[in-house]
Amino acid sequence: MLAKSGQSIGKKLTKIKIVDADSGEKGSLMRVFTLRSFIFIVLNLLFMPFITIIDHVFALGEKRQTLHDKLAKTKVVKQ
Repeated sequence: MLAKSGQSIGKKLTKIKIVDADSGEKGSLMRVFTLRSFIFIVLNLLFMPFITIIDHVFALGEKRQTLHDKLAKTKVVKQ
């Protein structure tokens, strides 16, 4: 679902989606799932809870992008 529309069921309900940070268009499966989700899950398993805290601190920045969004070059936008 993320690769097709940039939305999971929860994102559809909250009317947000994941897009490419540069172009604002739908992200590829590689970026949306592999980089954004899978790598972040692995980092959480290795460095919990530190990586979660760091991720949330990144969200306080000017662009409001979390660490996993920056790594995947994606951003979350309202529909």
